[in-house]
Amino acid sequence: MQIDFAEEILIELFKENKLRLIIRVDCLNEEYSHPIWFDSLEEYYKADTNHFCDQCGSQYNWKNAKVGFKRGIYTNDQH
Repeated sequence: MQIDFAEEILIELFKENKLRLIIRVDCLNEEYSHPIWFDSLEEYYKADTNHFCDQCGSQYNWKNAKVGFKRGIYTNDQH
């Protein structure tokens, strides 16, 4: 399956409220990564990019955020 085609399917399922978007941002700790999670693009864009990891004090790797999807049936009033 072509990646572009897979992306189109995921986006369409997200628009139909069958998937929920999740975003993971890891801290830059070399030994252990302490991610922070976001349940929507709005939440991600509002995040303080100058915030340091509460567990180790490292900066977060905002440039390499990972996007994923969760299955389920979601209404428009949820993230």
